[in-house]
Amino acid sequence: MRHSPVPGPDQNGYYIRKRFYTEENIQAGREFYSINCAVCHGQEADGTGIRAEIMTEAKPRMLTNLDWQNTHDDLYMLRSIKYGVPGTAMTPWGDFTSSLQRMQLVIFIRSLTEETERRGQLATALFQAFDAAQMTIENARIEEYTNIDTTQKQYGETKRELEKIKDDIVTGKATPEQASVIFKKEFDLLAQLQKQKEKDNKYTDLKGSVKKEFDLYQEIGKALINRQVDEETFNDFLNLIKISGENRFSIKEKHLTISPAPEKEIAAIGQKIINMLNTTIANLSKENHLEEGKIQTPAIAKKAAHLTSEIRDYTKLRNLIVSNLQEAVREREKEAKNIIGE
Repeated sequence: MRHSPVPGPDQNGYYIRKRFYTEENIQAGREFYSINCAVCHGQEADGTGIRAEIMTEAKPRMLTNLDWQNTHDDLYMLRSIKYGVPGTAMTPWGDFTSSLQRMQLVIFIRSLTEETERRGQLATALFQAFDAAQMTIENARIEEYTNIDTTQKQYGETKRELEKIKDDIVTGKATPEQASVIFKKEFDLLAQLQKQKEKDNKYTDLKGSVKKEFDLYQEIGKALINRQVDEETFNDFLNLIKISGENRFSIKEKHLTISPAPEKEIAAIGQKIINMLNTTIANLSKENHLEEGKIQTPAIAKKAAHLTSEIRDYTKLRNLIVSNLQEAVREREKEAKNIIGE
């Protein structure tokens, strides 16, 4: 038994310990659920299975409903699976399941909710860090685009004025000196317009760079969720997103400014996550080595194959994080070069 993860009066409910939330148990629960439960509760555990359409009095439970999950402990779920739920279409599965299968099923159902929560946390962190930055840059660009529109109109009017004065010179109504003044005005406006358009292009490049950062961090976040890393590691990554992008762009006196990201702090958090993955890979490799030294049986061979797959997946995740974090640094360097300082 462990304390409820949800604040409230019932802090002594029965909850399966997190150390049992292994990939093997989750996968076993997923397979059992898909074969036996999805027909009513739906593949996404949202209560929209095929049989749900013909149930009129008591629809299947939406198992990913956070309010419901937060008010029912794991013992309730285990008993519901074993004995059924009176007054509903949830029949007893006690004669068709082992205690291990019921535990794995509960672990899988809980993992679905945890995944949903984490995806929401990731989306929020990315929005606050990068979507907000995009909007700040776009607001600065709108201000600049207004200037471009004004200059373009002035340039067009000056060009027409210049064409008219050329005719007036022929008829003697204007002097070459008057034409040169207008010509210089046209030249100055064209130079101003080009400068404004270059600034607009830089804003466009900035938005593209921020979007690239968003994509890099989103890819890491999704990979961490899929690998079901521990809570501390996932929270570290959310914090990394926050300090990488939040409040870096601002508009001061109608000009876009950028604050440098705390690169040392970002690198330290990234290295902490990578160290965790290296430790996990080392432990899995050690366990795999021990399995390979045993007399081979089908069960041992199956476990060794699973460990090999886990090592490969964790290594792939580590390499992805290393690569994406390095690329994110390069994007921030580009942003600092593109920023307009006036």
